[in-house]
Amino acid sequence: MQVTIKEEAPCRKSLHIEVPAEAAQQRYTSILSEYKKHAKIPGFRPGKAPQALVEKRYAKEALKELKERMIPEYYQKAIEQEKIQVATVLNVTEDELAIGHPFSYTVLLDTVPVFELSDYRGIGVKAETHGVTDEDVDGALKQLLERFASYDEVTDRAIQEHDVAQVSYEATCDGEAMSGLVPEDAMRLAQSDDSWIACDENEFLPGLGTGLIGGAAGEEKEVRVSFAEDFVAKEVAGKEAVYRVKIKAIRSKNIPALDEEMLKKLSAESEEQLRTQLRGELEQYSVRQEEERRKSEIISQLLAKYSFDLPESDVQEETRELVYEMVRNNTMRGVKDEEITENKGQIFEAATKTAEERVRLHYVMERIADQEKITVSRNEVDAYIRRLAQAHNMSVEQATKRLNERNGMAGVRDKLRQQKTVEFLLKEAKIEE
Repeated sequence: MQVTIKEEAPCRKSLHIEVPAEAAQQRYTSILSEYKKHAKIPGFRPGKAPQALVEKRYAKEALKELKERMIPEYYQKAIEQEKIQVATVLNVTEDELAIGHPFSYTVLLDTVPVFELSDYRGIGVKAETHGVTDEDVDGALKQLLERFASYDEVTDRAIQEHDVAQVSYEATCDGEAMSGLVPEDAMRLAQSDDSWIACDENEFLPGLGTGLIGGAAGEEKEVRVSFAEDFVAKEVAGKEAVYRVKIKAIRSKNIPALDEEMLKKLSAESEEQLRTQLRGELEQYSVRQEEERRKSEIISQLLAKYSFDLPESDVQEETRELVYEMVRNNTMRGVKDEEITENKGQIFEAATKTAEERVRLHYVMERIADQEKITVSRNEVDAYIRRLAQAHNMSVEQATKRLNERNGMAGVRDKLRQQKTVEFLLKEAKIEE
């Protein structure tokens, strides 16, 4: 076997493989012998027809099978002989196959990047510890009690902050009815016959809720709303709108007191015990957040440390997935197809940059995992699938089937292996207090 390698591009090679005529002849003869055992040729019992007659009858099928056997066999021998680590096989181009002559074919493939793995232990990460204060506990307790808030009708006063108001409204923007500017699924931005508006800064229409403070039931008000440059609906982002609002009803938000009855609902023995519990939960959350921040810092440092050529096919595949994800998210946010098309260049550019970082990180993590012999067990994969099934409200069997249909099981192992590698790097990191 002769192998000729040509560098087509960074991380891309073509392998011209030539199978000797003798080897092709031997395999062809072997295939014909197999055909002879079962060949149905008039005048002969199975296995008794002459070899020449079998070849004449089945030459086309035998040559096809010969190719199907030799191409993967000698390709595997070639990459082992040349010590090539393959990322993706892109194309196979075959020459004519004629018995008695060498058989040649060319394989175009992307290869795994070659780079020096520098010292990855002891990465310096600055600690950012955030203690839980009494104010944090007060805030958590308030949020907890707000889950049990009641809303009582108000008839004897004007709207106050944190009330909710039942309203109808219509909006104009740049002198035009906003209903003609926004898509159908975002029509609540432009008009409503019956909506409840939170009269505080948390209302999704910025400034509308606070603009109603002081108004009374039955009253009509005009409120100006300024949309931020990055507002979700691009049609009105950075613009000002005028809302004509009719106030129909007012309700006050009443947060319950932390009395004995409420403590019982919360399964707490006392306020002190509840506060201790909330503090513990906040501390655990803070620890998890700090751990994730440190992992992100390690990843950022690794990406900054390594710069090497990447397999184009890997980057293209990752870019396609990211573009699909970005377009889907924009569509769910109500962005029109025309706007997505208009911004496709920016979407593709952003996706490509992120894809390159992900692919680079993948290869760095793979090398570290190989070096440290980090593996993923079957039990770990099964546990992940159980969590996935629970999160999507499906059975483990359904989740497994969906992963297999999408060839996603290898991706699960890669994801878990990368997670374990990051955890290893965090344990080995030098934490600077």
